[in-house]
Amino acid sequence: MTVYFIFFLIMSLIWLALFPYMEITYNSVSKLQKQVFCFIVAILLILLAGVRKTNMGADTTVYLQALKYYQSLPRNTILSAPLVYPYDFEPGFFLLTKIAALYSFSPTFFLFVIAALIYIPLCIFISHYSENPYISILVYFAFGFFGYSLGIFRQLIAISFSLMAFHFIHKKQMLPYIVSILFASLFHTSALILLPFYFLARLNLEKKHLFIILAIEAVLLVLGRPLALFIINSLPLYAKYIGGKYDTSDTSYTMLMIYNLILIISFFIKDKEKNLQYARNALLMAIIILCLSYSITILGRAVLYYSIFLILLIPIIIDRIIVNNKLYFYGICILSLIYFFYYITKGSIIDPYRFFF
Repeated sequence: MTVYFIFFLIMSLIWLALFPYMEITYNSVSKLQKQVFCFIVAILLILLAGVRKTNMGADTTVYLQALKYYQSLPRNTILSAPLVYPYDFEPGFFLLTKIAALYSFSPTFFLFVIAALIYIPLCIFISHYSENPYISILVYFAFGFFGYSLGIFRQLIAISFSLMAFHFIHKKQMLPYIVSILFASLFHTSALILLPFYFLARLNLEKKHLFIILAIEAVLLVLGRPLALFIINSLPLYAKYIGGKYDTSDTSYTMLMIYNLILIISFFIKDKEKNLQYARNALLMAIIILCLSYSITILGRAVLYYSIFLILLIPIIIDRIIVNNKLYFYGICILSLIYFFYYITKGSIIDPYRFFF
């Protein structure tokens, strides 16, 4: 875990250098400071992901084997080569892999490219929409997104590209939003689950709806399988998982309880901020899909497209909670997020961190 803690320390020092009093305003200077911070963090994240050992990450080996396979083909046939199991990727990632093979990318350089595709859109999004980019990055680590990004390349690229569509929700531009999500789905088909969010983001939910929400969750936990089967069957690429090892779940309910706690707290934040509304509605969607995933495990991956908005929601909640000693409260929240990352990462496939050299 040492490398990760060093990363947190460096990031903290950069944040304190830019915001020594932990105060973020909405003037042009503060906006520039946020952009500088996110730019530096994007570079650090790309370096952290790029210089790791090439067997770190859930599916890293599979993607690098695909790269090696296409590099083994005659150079003039690489771009026209057909999909081959188990490298039957979506068109976007398939093309990316073949281009990397055509130009003889080394495994490490390929990991750098993947990291750039994931973290640059992420940090642009955080820079534009997060009230506290430092907290947002910690949330990204604490809720497992960074760990996923080291191995589940296609989906994390799709998630990062999908974040770019958030702008069109704000601007009420449906067609560009749809086009953006369709583009993201070229890297992972599951990105299509974000299409309804253009409308769902605008739901005006209040505290009085909490009981109904919890009741719906209970129904989905008990009777959610028919709906889960309908969703899976609507995506032919994933229908093959029905009846397989991803058809059942032994997942704990810990994350569901955490999501619900955050959701409930968010309803007591007195703010008409659109990002609060959009992020809260996204978390609600994540909870609904998570409930369904207890019936069919593979649906759990779709949760990430909505739970990613925790990087907006949690900083808003932390900022709006009224306490006597705000600095002390921030310190507790920061340490809690770092501990949560430690708890879910310790002994996992990305711990200990290993360099490629």
